[in-house]
Amino acid sequence: MSMIKFRMNIFLWFVSCLFSLQGLGQGPDIKLQEWQKYPLNFFQVSGERFFVDTAGFFAAGTIKSSSQQESDKVENSGVEFSSEYGFTDQFAGKIQMAYQSGSQKNSTSTTKIEGLKDVTGLVKWKLTSPVVILIETGIETSPEALKINALSRTVTASSGGTKVVIKGGAQIPHEKFVFGGGASYKHFLQREMEITSVLGSETAKIDGGNQITASGFFEFGTGLRTGLELKWLFQNRSSYASSALQTTSDFELEYQQVTTGAYLKIPAGEKIQMYIRGDYNLNPSNKRGSLSYDKDELFEAKVGLQAVFF
Repeated sequence: MSMIKFRMNIFLWFVSCLFSLQGLGQGPDIKLQEWQKYPLNFFQVSGERFFVDTAGFFAAGTIKSSSQQESDKVENSGVEFSSEYGFTDQFAGKIQMAYQSGSQKNSTSTTKIEGLKDVTGLVKWKLTSPVVILIETGIETSPEALKINALSRTVTASSGGTKVVIKGGAQIPHEKFVFGGGASYKHFLQREMEITSVLGSETAKIDGGNQITASGFFEFGTGLRTGLELKWLFQNRSSYASSALQTTSDFELEYQQVTTGAYLKIPAGEKIQMYIRGDYNLNPSNKRGSLSYDKDELFEAKVGLQAVFF
């Protein structure tokens, strides 16, 4: 059995476990608050309330181009935190940050990836009617420089720049279920990286690397609530100009990614709920730029806690 099929089976087993747990948690004794009925990634806190979300995550995957002799194993872990305040029932502000530690390795080399990821600041607007519409706009910016050291084989986790973020979506709510979809676009305003190699150190400007996504979701349950998500991502090519080599090279290749996700929300009173989430990411075209890939997939597990302060 291939590693991709193995991880897909793990994900399907994970989803079946969520459905089993969700069935055990239904009953008249669990009364959900209005904020607990919103999908996990489609929520805005009401006016004059604080909302916090903290989670730990672990990811493992495999990348192998057709020209490689062996696969690269990817492993990441870390924590993430977000906080949101509702100025009114229509407008809110949100900040989000995360720390990541991981590696990409094969039998001959290991590259370590570690550091703070980009910090996000968003202004959010919500229109509540028979259809709930949510729009977010803001920036994501690096708290530290993107540093790539070819000698020590280390990379920082930040993007090395600042990008504009625009998100939007709509959902149709019901007492027992909710479904909807959304889209987002991220555009870099500026981006740089510090490169250290046998030729010395230099700072290079990166062009491109913008992203667009589209997603759909469905969540249901009267006590414990189970959610399913499907997301498509496209990232365009990015390149950098090296003054030491007097050349322009690819930094990130153009690629697509499809993510299937499932989660279970576990309420613990009116103000707190836990959640368990799993995502399986794959490259549907098995290509990055003009290169073909035999393997390009990642499984991520996450456990989190959400709380609302009235």
